[in-house]
Order: sequence, then C-alpha cells, then structure tokens
Amino acid sequence: MRRNELCICGSGLRWKNCCGSLSKNFHNFKKSGKSFIVTNDTLINSISRDARVVEESFDEIARDQLWKISAFYSNVIEILYVQKQLLNKSDDKLKHSCINLIDQAMVSFTASVDLARRGFRKQHAIMTRNMDELLMTVVYILSEEEGLERFYKGNIKHNEMMRAFKKIFPDFGHMYGLLSDRFVHVNQSHAETERPTSYRQDEESLAFIIQNLRLHVWLLDAVTELAFIDEIQERKYFTSKFGGLIEYNPSKSVLDWLNETIGDEYST
Repeated sequence: MRRNELCICGSGLRWKNCCGSLSKNFHNFKKSGKSFIVTNDTLINSISRDARVVEESFDEIARDQLWKISAFYSNVIEILYVQKQLLNKSDDKLKHSCINLIDQAMVSFTASVDLARRGFRKQHAIMTRNMDELLMTVVYILSEEEGLERFYKGNIKHNEMMRAFKKIFPDFGHMYGLLSDRFVHVNQSHAETERPTSYRQDEESLAFIIQNLRLHVWLLDAVTELAFIDEIQERKYFTSKFGGLIEYNPSKSVLDWLNETIGDEYST
C-alpha cells in the first residue's frame, strides 16, 4: 500500500495519516489478496468496542432469564447483609467465615455472568467451577467436626469437601465433573479457535450458559440458607430434624416455584 492511498481501515484518511502512522505491523498477502495491520490499541478495542456488540446480543436473548437469576442473587445479598449486621460485634468465627466465603462465591458468580455477556464462553464455566469450590468449603466447615480449624490450617483435602457436599447435594458431582473435564482441564476443544462473537438464539453454548447460571444461582441460594438456617424464618430448601440433623426437603410449592423460575432440572 502506498502512503498516499486511502487507509484499508475505512476511516477515509490517507494511509500515512492513519494506520500507517500507528504501527509498522502491516502485512500484505498477495496470493490471498488479503492485508491486515495490528495497531497498539487492539486490546482496548477488544474490551470496549467489540465487547459491547457481544453484550447487546446476549442481553437481547437472555434478558428475561437474567432477571430471574438476579432475584435469587438479590436474596443472597439480603441474607448476607443482615447476617453481617447481626454479627457486627460477634466473635463467631464460623459464621464470619461463611459470610466471607459466600461473598467470594458471589464475586465469582458475578464474574461468570460478565464473562458470558462478553462472549467468553469457556472462561465463564471456569469461573463457576471456582464458585463451586468456595461453596463446597462452606458446607465442609459447617458439617465436619474441626472443619473450620482444618480450613485455616490448610489441611482440607478436595475429596473430603466433595464427600461432605454430596451428602446434601447428591447430584453435584456430575455437574462439577463436567465443568472440570470440559472447561478447566485442557482438552481437544481448547485447540480450536474460539473468539468472543455475538450470540445466536439457537446457539448450543448459550443454552448451556443459561442453564449453568441458573444452576449456580440456585446452589448459591441453597448453601446460603444452609449456612444461616437457624436465623432464617422462612426456609425454602431445608428442614431441621430430630437430633439437629438438617435435610434438603423443599415443599411441593417450593418445587413448583423452582420449576417455574429456574427450571425443573434443578429443583429435585
């Protein structure tokens, strides 16, 4: 390209006054007839200009589901805020630890939503898997003798946390394994080119993302109720049994509500 020709970026400026002045990384492939230039603002464009287009496509398709998910999310925030105020001057290390761990799980969930909206499909799933480990830790320190002490000493084994969690949520292992095998651990799919692109209504990965978000916001809500079950008057998921045992036992009305709100695949 000659310096006085119009720039290939479509700006209407001459090459020398546009991309030609920003970078020397201009490549011209004569056989294919293609040319491209890499400018120094590529990352900035990706996270600002390009991301907005992807976000708009996600919101247009998933807006109704996001509102339902947000209602569960808001319920958890309310419980945590109330508990923080009640424990303001308390030295209850277990409850304070639960609050902080659940709060971090919420941060991970928020990040997963943001990654999904921006088109980072695999990275979204990785972040929800991080959230799982935080919630597993909450259940472990609540249910295991000396669990809190072992947590702060760094002596908890992963399979011990998984066992404790599956006692309450038996189907959790399948979901955790799927996220680990398909997204966290590198496999053949990671060798395929995948860049953030706009979503389509019939896209399989979008259906998985919505399903995954619904599952995790329900899990977040349920674990939060479990952590503060003695303080919550209107419980949705758990009942206390003789001897202090706690059982996941949602009523039919709650199951119907869950079916309508997040889908029947998570209500049982």
